[in-house]
Amino acid sequence: MTESRGTPYTWVGQQVHLIHQTGNDRRGVNYTLAEVNDLGVCVSKGARTHFYPWSSILRIGLGHRSQNKATS
Repeated sequence: MTESRGTPYTWVGQQVHLIHQTGNDRRGVNYTLAEVNDLGVCVSKGARTHFYPWSSILRIGLGHRSQNKATS
């Protein structure tokens, strides 16, 4: 497991694994953290950028993990 240091604000530009929930669907995704603010996080992968509000994020950590459906 990757050791977490600091807060997501200090992880901008690094690879993160994000577990988010939409309705009953829980997913783990790997992205580069682009921005963190009071509303949530912006992440990118290639030319695509996505915003996830804090209310949908269950967990965020440094490093990448398997792209399988998150179960925890």
